[in-house]
Amino acid sequence: MSSQGNNRAVRREIVLDVETTGLEPDGPKPDRIIEIGAVELIDWKNGREFYRLVNPNVKEIAIEITELTGHTIEKLKDCPKFDDPSIVEDLLEFIGEATIIAHNASFDWSFLNAELGRAEKSVIPFDRWFDTLREAKNQHPKLKTYTLNALCDHYEIPRTSREKHHGALIDALLTADVYKGLKDKLPPRGLDLEMGKEEMITVSSQQSYTRTQPIRSLRREIVLDVDTTGLEHDGDNPDRIIQIGAVELIDWTHGREFHRLVNPKGKEISETITKISGLTREKLEDYPEFDDPSVVEELLEFIGEAKIVAHNATFDQSFINAELGRANKEIIPDDRWIDMMELARKKFPSGRNSLDKLCERFKISRAERKQRHGGLIDSRILVKVYQGLNNRLAQELGLETRDELEIISSGLTDRRLQPIKSLRNDQERIAHHDFLQETFKGDCIWRFYQQ
Repeated sequence: MSSQGNNRAVRREIVLDVETTGLEPDGPKPDRIIEIGAVELIDWKNGREFYRLVNPNVKEIAIEITELTGHTIEKLKDCPKFDDPSIVEDLLEFIGEATIIAHNASFDWSFLNAELGRAEKSVIPFDRWFDTLREAKNQHPKLKTYTLNALCDHYEIPRTSREKHHGALIDALLTADVYKGLKDKLPPRGLDLEMGKEEMITVSSQQSYTRTQPIRSLRREIVLDVDTTGLEHDGDNPDRIIQIGAVELIDWTHGREFHRLVNPKGKEISETITKISGLTREKLEDYPEFDDPSVVEELLEFIGEAKIVAHNATFDQSFINAELGRANKEIIPDDRWIDMMELARKKFPSGRNSLDKLCERFKISRAERKQRHGGLIDSRILVKVYQGLNNRLAQELGLETRDELEIISSGLTDRRLQPIKSLRNDQERIAHHDFLQETFKGDCIWRFYQQ
């Protein structure tokens, strides 16, 4: 249900809904999926969205289905079939390892797995699904009905976008808010709880749709670090990347992680680098090279369109872009990189801004780094430093926000009307006075503060 984080896990779930040609997912003439909608929940916040219209590969759709969804065979004939990579591969990538939330989950589960089976993909076991219908019956046994409309009304969730037609994305968004209601995670009333009606009409006219900006915009960044065979990223015999570590930050919260060891393609690794990273050419011989899809494709997918944060970013940027160029991939432009060293110089112009010094400044543990440096180890530490530079460490630890801390601390600066009475007895006070005199001789100023 969650991605691995450094201090606490990020809760990631997928709320999903499908529209179909009927009620029977199997048999000689099974009904088929015609529409898929899903929304990502990250720590209870709406994230990315997924929407596809699907060619069901059947001769007709029942009139009642068309009345319910607005879809006809004519409308869907030019859409891709479920086994097209733009549907099945994109959907499975979107879901990942997350728990799937659905209303009357057994329906969506049976249809989705039937389609996955026909596409020769692994089915998704039922223990990964959460049913809002069943949960609503458990929590509210006195409700007369448990339809999605009824539960929206119960939780005062607007459902104007559902009045004309049902739709997979419309229903997924509403189910997400019902799920939040069941878990007491609904935002205060008055916030926008669903997609605008005009926007939904626009989306429903498209074959596929993935929202690039969530309803309540989430800040997403990738904190990245690379280890290399040396310092020269180009030339006749360039140094190569041997390790990549990256951490996803979503609204300043530590999210998913990415880690790859990389075969440097015969490039020697110096003793200094081996001492720092623990990596040797022999150890990396069985690992994929950078241009292998398991490295370059998965790295680019992990980064997506996010900004990339690095310490001394020009180093990481030059090596990443050199490797991308050799792999015939587009390089990542300058405006997508954030240099933490530059941020630190602006914040602490007179201080040293190495990673170790910044960790000391923000009291960030480096225990994991003492034995070995490493792409993922350093990325995890960089996350904390970046949060510190942006005054977000207190938030990450679950403490008050900076404004609240400042308000609290400002109330502690007033002079105390009555001094705190010393708990020392006379014997202890005299012993302490003698200790100060003996230790500091005549230069001791603390003796003037004896009470």
